[in-house]
Formats: sequence, C-alpha cells, structure tokens
Amino acid sequence: MKVLVTGAFGQVGSELLPALRDRHGRSNVIATSRRLPAGAADSGPVAVLDVTNQQALQDVVARQGTEVIYHLAALSVPADCGCHRPTDESMAVNVEGTARVIALADSLCNSQPVPPRLLFVGSSHVYSPVSVESPHVDETAPLGPISGY
Repeated sequence: MKVLVTGAFGQVGSELLPALRDRHGRSNVIATSRRLPAGAADSGPVAVLDVTNQQALQDVVARQGTEVIYHLAALSVPADCGCHRPTDESMAVNVEGTARVIALADSLCNSQPVPPRLLFVGSSHVYSPVSVESPHVDETAPLGPISGY
C-alpha cells in the first residue's frame, strides 16, 4: 500500500509515521512537511511539501502513487492562526491547503483503479464556541470557526 502523510513531523505525524512504516514498509510511506527536521530521511522517503502548492502535491503523488492520504499538515498554534479573524497564512494552509489535498484525492479517483482513502485530522475549533450549559462538542454540533486554527 502506498501512503502519503502530510505534516508528518508534527505532533500527530511523529507518532503515526513509525507505525505506518512498520505496517506498510519504509519505502511505501512518504513523509512530507514544509520543513524537514534533521535526520528525517533516515527512516524512509521524505519530501519537502507545502500544501498551498497544488503542483507540488501532484508531483509528490506522481512520483510514488498514493492509495491512502493522511492529511495532518496545518498551522497548529492557535495564536499563529488569528484570535478573532483568521490570518492569511492560516487560511492558505489550514483551509486552502486542505481543499487542495481533497482535490488531489478526488483527481486520483479518476486516474487509478482504486480510489484513494483520505483521513483528515482537524480540530474541535471548526465548531461554534461552546457554552457553560453545553460544553461538549460532537459531529452534530454546528460549524462556526472563529479563527484559522
């Protein structure tokens, strides 16, 4: 199975990547990030990838082929995303970058025999703010993000 992991060296990716490589083989899992940490290539294929660049996404997939995409790439520090209005960078990465990854997965449905699977890891911050009376959020809660986080 060919696997692509965006944001592979962040908090979630750094835990997921070794498990994926153990399960699918080092050479079948390509790890991507805007900045690669020292020693990143020691455990398998890596690529510098900015999800705001559609051509770069397509190039990475064209080199390897992809059956599963784990989309973890995002600006993940709330303060970097804007407090009351999303920053331009958070919109480019967290919103438009995610839309590009989804578009990539959609395009693969037409160009390979088996449609790819996509797992997008997000945040509860996509939902409307909670109240003291109703502090829990689940998938049925109304959407209403107030920042780019």
